[in-house]
Amino acid sequence: MLFLFIVKSILLGALWPVPWELVALTGMSQAGYIGDKYVQSETK
Repeated sequence: MLFLFIVKSILLGALWPVPWELVALTGMSQAGYIGDKYVQSETK
């Protein structure tokens, strides 16, 4: 994803506008990852 952002930004000559859907999906993914780590640490 980072590669795509960098390439598109270079080709356009400006920062590529990231769609809000992509931001939302990334946020949900990170929340799931952090939540899982939190639950695992609580059960030990």
